[in-house]
Amino acid sequence: MNIHTTTIGQAMDMALTGYMDCEDAARLGEELRRSIPRIRTLTLDLSGLESLSPAGVKVLLAAQGAMNRRGGMTVRNAAGAVRDTLVATGLADIIHIE
Repeated sequence: MNIHTTTIGQAMDMALTGYMDCEDAARLGEELRRSIPRIRTLTLDLSGLESLSPAGVKVLLAAQGAMNRRGGMTVRNAAGAVRDTLVATGLADIIHIE
């Protein structure tokens, strides 16, 4: 999985592409843990993400919890298997998806 990050002020946009496995989820989680204290809004663009592992779901849930206390998190362009995973796990009811 590739992670492309753009930060402007206290707003961070992350575009995820490829397949998210357990190792990728851990890498994403670490990057978010380092970044979240410095930002107020987080936007995740999942248009290029092909699959989302259970570990990835856990990372997104943790990020949502942290961002609820900071400002907000939005997930954009989740489609196909990724959107199905978000719906099946109930995460689609918790996070803001556009």
